[in-house]
Amino acid sequence: MRVLLSAVGTRGDVQPLVVLGLALQRAGHQVVVCAALDFGDWVRTFGLEHHPINVNTGEAIARAGNSAGKVLAMIREAVSAEFDAVRAAPGRFDLMLGSGMASAGATVGEATGVPHRQCVFCPEMLPSRTHPSPVMRWQGLPQWLNRLSWTLYDQIWDAAALKVINRNRAELGLTKLRTSWLHVQGRAPLIAADPWLAPTPPDAPVTTASTGAWLMPPGPALSGELEQFLAGGPPPVYFGFGSMLEQAPARTVELLVEVARRLGVRALIPSALASPAPLPDSVHPYGPVDHARLFPRCAAIVHHGGAGTTTAAAAAGVPQVVVPHLGDQFWWAHRIHGLGLGPPGLPRARLSVERLEQALKTALGDGHVSAAREGATRISHRGLELAVKELRGAEAAATQ
Repeated sequence: MRVLLSAVGTRGDVQPLVVLGLALQRAGHQVVVCAALDFGDWVRTFGLEHHPINVNTGEAIARAGNSAGKVLAMIREAVSAEFDAVRAAPGRFDLMLGSGMASAGATVGEATGVPHRQCVFCPEMLPSRTHPSPVMRWQGLPQWLNRLSWTLYDQIWDAAALKVINRNRAELGLTKLRTSWLHVQGRAPLIAADPWLAPTPPDAPVTTASTGAWLMPPGPALSGELEQFLAGGPPPVYFGFGSMLEQAPARTVELLVEVARRLGVRALIPSALASPAPLPDSVHPYGPVDHARLFPRCAAIVHHGGAGTTTAAAAAGVPQVVVPHLGDQFWWAHRIHGLGLGPPGLPRARLSVERLEQALKTALGDGHVSAAREGATRISHRGLELAVKELRGAEAAATQ
């Protein structure tokens, strides 16, 4: 089986497809990863073929900033570039999968007869009466309001991508769509999220498949400097907000260092945020790091609420403080608190020394620590195995 994996978005959208690609490759299948230019070298380090989407994700996010109009333009540009890449991908594929903002697979698959599956890493990405769409920060809303939020989401997505999709459909001889999001999702979405941590909504399509999260296996050993820091005292608190854009990195570092000082804990902060000013000995900067190796050695994880980071922290058995910035991160914050794995989410717009100090103090309490340890025993590690089995079965059914 020859499989095209197309990911449009941040590393959180690309990494699970890379992990799945490795599992498919080990099972004897050919894999091509279609991803932005800035992920090319990283994808190739795993021995996977990279077919470039002609955008640089990091630069595009920085240009868009917090402007709604620029964000829509960024999505439009990314979707257009993905269509160009997928349509130009060499050879014939037996299956196509998409993630993040990837939108080409459903249309190209319709035109070529190649089966397509859209992969989501949070069940909130599926329309449901039980949760709001990702444009809503508030959770626990009435069902009618949840449904209304999905109407709004459809309109926003259409504003960003519908013209691009319909232009490509016309070029491929296909009929025009009136709305695009359900078309992109397809009839059989694939949920790559842990069934305990993030259960499938009860009103999801019956053809939805939930495999469990696609966890990155432990990678290279931690750096010598990081190992030395970890061995030099009590487990530290990890601070990291993934690919989220920081408007004032130096001020954020000052805030995190002050919280650690007030609580008397050691801390890890991302070196990309670190200010030129020297850090105290109790705070260590880190670069790209393997969460599977690092998180079990931390006292708590303070993060943005990305699906991958949330799941890695839960699997490590340590409490979390989720600082959601946008999208489904608010859903994850709500879920983590509901499971007792951490305090209520602290939105990035409300982040302050006092609020984060209190949230982290709560997270480090015995209740959340014991709940996190127990929760780790419930995380499934069969996601990749079940995903490969599901895709093999789908491909076999399509050829009958």
